[in-house]
Amino acid sequence: MDTSTATQAASAPVRLVACDLDGTLIGPDHRFSPRLVRVVSELKDRGVHFTLATGRMYTSARKLAEELGLDDVPLITLNGALVRMSRSGEVLLERNIPEDVARAVVESAQAEGHYIQTYHGDRLVVAELGPEAVAYAERTRVDAHVARTPAELWQGATKLLVIADPAVVTELMNRWRPRFGRRLALSRSFPYYLEVMAAGVSKGQALRHVASHLGVPLTQALAMGDGENDRSMLRSVGVGVAMEGAPPDLLRVARHVAPPFDKDGAAIALERWALGATA
Repeated sequence: MDTSTATQAASAPVRLVACDLDGTLIGPDHRFSPRLVRVVSELKDRGVHFTLATGRMYTSARKLAEELGLDDVPLITLNGALVRMSRSGEVLLERNIPEDVARAVVESAQAEGHYIQTYHGDRLVVAELGPEAVAYAERTRVDAHVARTPAELWQGATKLLVIADPAVVTELMNRWRPRFGRRLALSRSFPYYLEVMAAGVSKGQALRHVASHLGVPLTQALAMGDGENDRSMLRSVGVGVAMEGAPPDLLRVARHVAPPFDKDGAAIALERWALGATA
């Protein structure tokens, strides 16, 4: 961020908050702390827009938005590939992966024995209901649909997800980036998640769309996250907050560092940098 933008951000009140879910607002128990719920309620009372920005599907994010007491807000889902209103269901933005590229990724992953699942708008499709698919569906509270034909895995895909050992994820990213060039966006959420979207898709780009829709300048937005896939979002706003223990690349672009989520870090960060008189 240049000096003029930083100065403007420092003096502007926060009017929009976008937060990652896993590892930021929730932990392994998938529950919001009472303190966080109170802070979000106070932000709403002050007229601050609050939304979620996640790699999860819309159905999963929508359920959590309801639990958090959010109004009809634009939810950033599938790492920015789908932005949809939380109550009305109106789609504000959707970007699918070109079919030939999606097919190449799916077939390459399967040929090498890697688990891959695909997302089609708000539908999760898997090759079979193996342990990875069952565990993911249970964790995110969504249904997994078994593909009737191989082509169903890649036709109309909005996002692809490879789940593998962190070293394998790193190797695939290094190999696929030059292979697919500018036709894909590759990102990492958890160390063992390789997220694949259409080129240009990111949480940061989706947040720009949301801010424009709400009429809020990004200098008056706060974004908070803990993963590599949150980097574009933190870079795009006036107040970027990384969770303690986040990857070095994310910490470098963050303006503030919050305590870990298991210490109510998200609630503490929002009290300090969103509820304060200035950011």
